[in-house]
Amino acid sequence: MECDDRRPPSSITGKLLDNPTAYSFFQAIRLLRLHSKSCIGKDLDTFYRDHLRVRPQLSLGFPATDLTEVTEELSKDGDRYRIEATFMGLYGASSPMPIFYTEELLEEASEDKSVTRDFLDIINNDVYVQFFRAWSRSRLMVKAVDEEDSSWLERLNCLLGFGHKEILASVPEECRRYRHIGLLTQYPRSALGLKTLLKDSLDHDDVRVEQCVLRKVKLPEDQLFALGVDSNILGERSWIGEELDDRMGKCAIVLRGLDAVRYHELLPGEGDGKKLDNLVRGYLVEPFKYDLVLEMKPGEAHTAILGGEQWSGLGCDSWVFSGDRLEHAEATFPNEGGRVSSS
Repeated sequence: MECDDRRPPSSITGKLLDNPTAYSFFQAIRLLRLHSKSCIGKDLDTFYRDHLRVRPQLSLGFPATDLTEVTEELSKDGDRYRIEATFMGLYGASSPMPIFYTEELLEEASEDKSVTRDFLDIINNDVYVQFFRAWSRSRLMVKAVDEEDSSWLERLNCLLGFGHKEILASVPEECRRYRHIGLLTQYPRSALGLKTLLKDSLDHDDVRVEQCVLRKVKLPEDQLFALGVDSNILGERSWIGEELDDRMGKCAIVLRGLDAVRYHELLPGEGDGKKLDNLVRGYLVEPFKYDLVLEMKPGEAHTAILGGEQWSGLGCDSWVFSGDRLEHAEATFPNEGGRVSSS
């Protein structure tokens, strides 16, 4: 009968303890180490020394999985986990030792004794621990995420271009996320890269980046047409007027299918609106101008409410219409672009 005061397994280790054969050796160590770190607060060396024991399976068979058993022992000093692996070790099917050593241990186990095996497991445990450490030494995910190794995090920051702490502290978090290193280190920058970055960061699927948006550009004063100036040659470098059509310095970012709550969160200013602006400015190398177009789902827009906290911002979220619903509601917000705003 199960004891009533037995602590239920956590979500991290529960499935591992119930079905260890579904996990690899490295997965098991990482999960148990994560559980020990969050529940006990011990450092890694203490975990390896006091809370983990690994030994090979005492068998001459050839199992198809890395593990055959993972058990948990409760104690005042913290949980201790025992793992039984099917590879390496000084005895078992994959042992480099002569097979009669394993046969003697099997005979000893049949007599309910384990003195010799316990002695060999002192060596086996250190071998498995050092094997895991050697495997994880050059694994970026393990070092950066599991162990939070500062030297590896510093290398990732250098890849992003923020190697100095002073620079790193002035950059908003959304512009220096490690998961976006692949996008932020690619040159030249592309509309597809910006779209992918925004979709992932804003957690919104319906994002579109329109390129080569038409805009008017004012000519510098020294390039304006003037009579009697040598630089203005008719038919070559002469322009009549003060503005030119340009499609090289502006894009449009369109977010569709927004509900009312999400629409207000993305309005320029604070919150996700500022986050979106920083993402665009941080990704684009040149200071592009862009239009932010927010489009709501049919029926999400409300009529203007004078004095209300919402649906009262002129040019932002106020529409005047009759009827129960508005089928199409969108707003365009011009942005001059430029550098990222400091956090």
